[in-house]
Amino acid sequence: MRGALTPLALRRTIGGQAFFQTLRTWTKQHRYANATTADFIQTAEQVSGRYMQQFFAEWLTATKMPALPTG
Repeated sequence: MRGALTPLALRRTIGGQAFFQTLRTWTKQHRYANATTADFIQTAEQVSGRYMQQFFAEWLTATKMPALPTG
């Protein structure tokens, strides 16, 4: 369940425009190469202009699933 909710939580956190720009930028940058989760986080931070380490730590590595953002 967490895996499916993580993109939704990210979209609600950074907004739809930044979310979709992150997806476009990340896929364009890594179109013919391998990419890591760290690469995705870096792109999300660059596009949104926000520090996202805490968000991804909560959604990807914490043992307890965080509450879904309402925004």
